[in-house]
Formats: sequence, C-alpha cells, structure tokens
Amino acid sequence: MGDIKVSIVVPVYNTSKYFADCMDSLINQSLGDIEIICINDGSTDNSLEILEEYAKKDSRVKIFTIKNSGLSLARNYGIEQSRGKYIGFVDSDDYVDEYMFEKLYISCKNNDLDLAICKISLFDDETGEINNNLNYYNLGVFKDLNKEVFNSDDTTQFTCNIVVNAYNKLYRKSLLEDNSIEFPPYLIFEDEIFFIKTYLNSKRISIVNEFLYYYRLNREGSITYLEKENDYVDMVEIYKREREIFKEANKYSEYKYL
Repeated sequence: MGDIKVSIVVPVYNTSKYFADCMDSLINQSLGDIEIICINDGSTDNSLEILEEYAKKDSRVKIFTIKNSGLSLARNYGIEQSRGKYIGFVDSDDYVDEYMFEKLYISCKNNDLDLAICKISLFDDETGEINNNLNYYNLGVFKDLNKEVFNSDDTTQFTCNIVVNAYNKLYRKSLLEDNSIEFPPYLIFEDEIFFIKTYLNSKRISIVNEFLYYYRLNREGSITYLEKENDYVDMVEIYKREREIFKEANKYSEYKYL
C-alpha cells in the first residue's frame, strides 16, 4: 500500500450485533489507500473477536485496545495513532456508502480543503426505514450558499444550525494538530466542541452533496438511546466551552445573539 490518504477512526464498545455492517462497509471502500484504526474501548462482548477476524483478512485494519474511557478519549487515541493526511470517524454501529471516503477525499484534494462534509441518512433499526428528509442531517441550511468553497465567515447566520456530528466529515490532519483540536473527555455532546473548533479554524470547506453516511437510530444500548442524569449538566459545560472557543477566535460578538 502506498501513502495513506485517509485514516478512519472507529471507536468500538459492545456493538457486536452491528459491527459486521460497519466493517464490511469500510473494508470495501472504493478508496484503497486507507487505514482503519479500531479502538477497542474495553468491550465486554465479542466485539474484539470480530475485529480480530477482520484484521486477519485485511492488513489495513489496525486494532488498539484501551481501558474503557468513553467515546472522546477513544477518538483522541485514534487521532494520535493515525498516519493519513486526512482523518474521518465512523461509529461502530453505523455504516457508510462504499464511495464515501473516495468522494470526500477527492473533494479535499481538488479544492485543497481543510474540511469536507456530506449528508447523513437516518437508518431506523426498529423499522428498517431510511429517512433523508430532516433538514439538519441533509444539510438544508446550505441550500442558499452559492459558493463551492467557503469558510465560517460565509455562514455566520446559520453556523450554529449545521450538523455537528463528527462522522459525516473529513478533516485535514494538520488542521487538528496545528490547532490542538481534540474531543473533550467525559462529556456527552462532545461533538459540539470538536465541530466548533474545526469549523472556525477551517479556511477552506466544501459540501459533498450526497448521502454517504448511515446513522443507526433506535439501537438499544446506544449513548443517544439511553438517558443520563447528568445530560443537562454536561450541556451547560459544553455551552460554556463553546463560548470560550468563539471568544478565542474573536467571533463571540458575531455569534452571541444568534
């Protein structure tokens, strides 16, 4: 394998029921020059055994096992281990279109991007239905933006309405390194912080106007399926940190009333 174009970071925690769907969609990517960095976050089911079988079949699959520490620290560890020019994230209970990373990478390469974003399809695990109609996930906020390449200065009025999820995006690795960007540990809604930091620091952003990521809804045991008593406490902390990020970027006055 030549130079690694894209590192795909996959945190894994007790998702053995769905993991094959995820891994099959990754090892069959049309873009061959990738590495699939799987962080076994202390799984207690047979997720690790399944992962080891994939690693035997495909040398691009890299396994790292850590003590259960949560999604943020698992992703951060994956970033540290990555060798690609660009980094993407996939949750181990989701799956992606076979052309996802090729299309995102080509957009990044052709347009010298820091960040590329695609649309998200919602896959209902209970009904099997796919929903592409939610404005938040189908990037409807960009419909009137008449620029192929843009940055946060072009989207001030709706930046706070852009989908924050980490997994429908491809990031230039040097963007994360140069700006010390990582996921905040031990907090729900960690994607909010990561998104704001990457988005405000990205000088060149573009949209790949296709549904390439499939997010699994109503999976029993998922973080969003279960309620946590400290969710609202975490949300307050997230908002505090977001405010500081806007201040550090000298953009707080533009966003504080939006």
